Amino acid sequence: MNIAKDETRKILFAELSIELRLAKDRESERYWSEAYESYLEVSLLLPGYPERLAWCTLQAAYIWRRKSIRLGESVHSTESRYQSLTERLSPWLEITAKQRQLNKLANSSPLMLYLADRLDEIGYELAQVEDYNASLHNVNEAIELRRRLARRDPVNIAALVRSLDTLGTDLIHLGRDQEALATWSEAISLTKEVAHDQPGAPDYARYRDLQKRFDDATARIAP
Repeated sequence: MNIAKDETRKILFAELSIELRLAKDRESERYWSEAYESYLEVSLLLPGYPERLAWCTLQAAYIWRRKSIRLGESVHSTESRYQSLTERLSPWLEITAKQRQLNKLANSSPLMLYLADRLDEIGYELAQVEDYNASLHNVNEAIELRRRLARRDPVNIAALVRSLDTLGTDLIHLGRDQEALATWSEAISLTKEVAHDQPGAPDYARYRDLQKRFDDATARIAP
């Protein structure tokens, strides 16, 4: 908003005719549009009292702009209102800053890895009591986390494969054979990336197990 007001002040200082002032004012519209976009961000992040207070401040600035352009001089100062706005919104701004810190922490790899592990454990236990739908829900959530982790660091691909393996088994138990085959196929491809298809690689045993179950399931559901 300060940038938008500065652009309007430049027009006023130029001592132009009313026609030229209006023309120049239209050219500066994008700066005021950006101020409005900033208000929209506030309305999304801080609904309620903060949003309405920001709206009143924006309207006051807009009124200053219209009056000043029409008269060719700054009619009054609204700077104290901006300071008041910042002071009045400071409690909400502090909460927002804290929330951003918490969101950043929640998206950290160690916390995501811990949550994915817990979801997989719960999924496994649910499968043991034959609640495959509930297991599926937990494992799917773990897989989404592990995909993000694998994009950050390939070392997490092995854990993603394990989750995909579990998902495939749940799908088989639920009679969703084609989805299970697609899931195992992805897991096999990822395992090849990790193990390089070498018998001595750590994940080769899992690859052979996955491949066998994939082949068995394919043969079983083949027409």
